[in-house]
Amino acid sequence: MTHTTITKNLSLIIFLFMIIGCSPLKKMTVLVDMEPDQRQYFKNTMLYGYEKKTAIKVNVLNYTNADSLEDHLKKYSGKVNLVELPLEKSDVLARKGFFKPLDSFLTAEELRFFNDNFLLGSFGMVSNRPTLIPRSFETPVLAYSKSKVAEALNYWAENRELIAQNLKSYNGIGLPAGYNLERDPSLWDMYDIAVIGLLWTKGADGGSRIAHVSRKNADLFSFIEGGIYRCGGDSLVVMGCRGDALYDFLHWESVLFRSGVYNQKMWDKGWGRDELMSAYANGEIYCMILSLDDCFRLHGTGHAERRGMLKNPDDLGLALLPQGCSVELDNNGTIIRRGGRGVVTKSTWWAIPYNASSALMSYRLAKYLSDTLQHVAGVTRFGLIPVRKEVVDTMDALIKDPWTKKGFEVSLQQIVYNAAYNVSGRIYSPMYINFYIDLWYGMIVAQDWASQYGAIPERGYIKTAIEKRYQPKLYKK
Repeated sequence: MTHTTITKNLSLIIFLFMIIGCSPLKKMTVLVDMEPDQRQYFKNTMLYGYEKKTAIKVNVLNYTNADSLEDHLKKYSGKVNLVELPLEKSDVLARKGFFKPLDSFLTAEELRFFNDNFLLGSFGMVSNRPTLIPRSFETPVLAYSKSKVAEALNYWAENRELIAQNLKSYNGIGLPAGYNLERDPSLWDMYDIAVIGLLWTKGADGGSRIAHVSRKNADLFSFIEGGIYRCGGDSLVVMGCRGDALYDFLHWESVLFRSGVYNQKMWDKGWGRDELMSAYANGEIYCMILSLDDCFRLHGTGHAERRGMLKNPDDLGLALLPQGCSVELDNNGTIIRRGGRGVVTKSTWWAIPYNASSALMSYRLAKYLSDTLQHVAGVTRFGLIPVRKEVVDTMDALIKDPWTKKGFEVSLQQIVYNAAYNVSGRIYSPMYINFYIDLWYGMIVAQDWASQYGAIPERGYIKTAIEKRYQPKLYKK
């Protein structure tokens, strides 16, 4: 090898060393809890675009149990730049000092942008300081078959008196004074659910066509909690296991069970979300309460991650949750107690660990992930409710598919009704979750709502049974 060749090779080595040594590839690590298809899209599409734009490599770590998040944060202390977490787990971790408040490092301009552009950003406050960055919102909605509702409306008038007599067995009067079945399911209350369900039992394909999740897990507790809230209750009613809202909710559940409106398979086979969607796809049920992301999974979005389950996907209608109310009517046929439509809005957020290598870089990654193009592509695939105001404000122009647009419109309206419950007043322990699962199965499936087996559901006896049989279990030391 000649001296000239050696010199050239040495110069090249020095040049490469200077490039690598002086300009190392920047790296970041994100800790997430996502479903496999969402995680794959997050890594292969969203982060790929970020890496290509910034030359910053992003490593993704996964956790699957929010209760173990504190252990993960300790394990990866100083190594994680951004953490995805559910809101209900954020406050206690933030108060322990795991996360860095945004106002401790954001420029005035970026803090102003955050306040002006993120929806519900105030719910990410900890000790009156902005700390969390919204990632996605989720709410249940009423999912129903448009064609089956239309069919039922056609034979509603001829069955009105028969249904009134059926309901008289439960409230002593029948239908509320001046009642008429609303054509728009977004206007329904619990009486409309009972009426449409009874109509379906008498149709050409008569059967029990309404169901909800009843597998013995947290989803059933969420349904129960939401039902109590819609009947006018709050977290204090849930914690105390007493009050009109609780009794009205369980009264309706027992009536819908006893009258044959509810499909028996939901408790016999312990239907979870997947079984509920399959039952709808197979024509076993026509109406259910389902989270928006599951509605998107059921309908399909035209993407590989969401192929859909329905032969006629556009027959799937979405509406606001039915308004809660009492079964009881006064002597004039007026509903005695009315609740609302609101339930808890579930949400996931980004948090920046207090010892992240660059808090500002972490924030800018979270901001990039919610930028319009990335955000619209993600939410329309998976049915995640947008977190950025400009996406909501320009939805008509950004989202072309009518069904998808309708889904977001309904869910955003539902979130308005959910406003009082965006942040649950208390964090329910596993003890409360298991207690309410046992309560629902005892009161509804085991028919502990009547003074004797097979009798008509009685609200007064429901109250007595809870006070004597269930409350002592809840407060037992």
